[in-house]
This record gives sequence, structure tokens and C-alpha cells, in this order.
Amino acid sequence: MKLSKSITNIALTCTALLAFGCGGSDDDGLGNCSESAWTQIVANEAALYSDALFAYQNDPSAANCDNVKSAAVNYLEALRDILDCVPTTNRAEINDAIDDAQEEVNSEDCN
Repeated sequence: MKLSKSITNIALTCTALLAFGCGGSDDDGLGNCSESAWTQIVANEAALYSDALFAYQNDPSAANCDNVKSAAVNYLEALRDILDCVPTTNRAEINDAIDDAQEEVNSEDCN
């Protein structure tokens, strides 16, 4: 499933950019951009996506494929939720990468 590689690349890029664009305490008024908030959001969805991929690798059924797609959508939405944390100069590039990954998810055939 080529989908997992694409989303992993996007996640690594977003995480690297967020590491430089976000930070501070929960009281800094940054909302999802405070370090603990965005890492929690992304980590939860990344874990669910990873679990779905693992289940699919062990049993490549249509149901598990659908679960991977659903987890991928949720993960991409989590990345999109923290897009405001990305430095402005990189935002369009990251948004395009998320859009491309979303297209891959939508085109993945589980039948």
C-alpha cells in the first residue's frame, strides 16, 4: 500500500517544520500550536494510523483496508488542524502535500 509511505513523508515534514514553528507552554495563547497540544493531536492520530497499517499488513482484507483509509483521513485532518502552527513560508507547501495525500487516500481501492 503506497499510501503509507506518502503519509509518512508528509508527517515527517510537518513534524520537522512544527518543531521550529511551535513551542511554549499551554498558557501562551497559541491554542493547538503550543507544543503539548499539537504533539498530542498528531501522536494520537499517528498511533491509530500505525495500528491500522499493522492490522492491514497482518490481514489485507477489504475491511482492514477501509480502516487504514479512515485512519489516514483522520491523521491528515489532524495535520490540517495544526497547519496554522507551520511557519507561513512553508504553509502552502505543506497544505499541498496534505491535499496530495488526501487524493491518494481517496483513490485507494480496497476491493
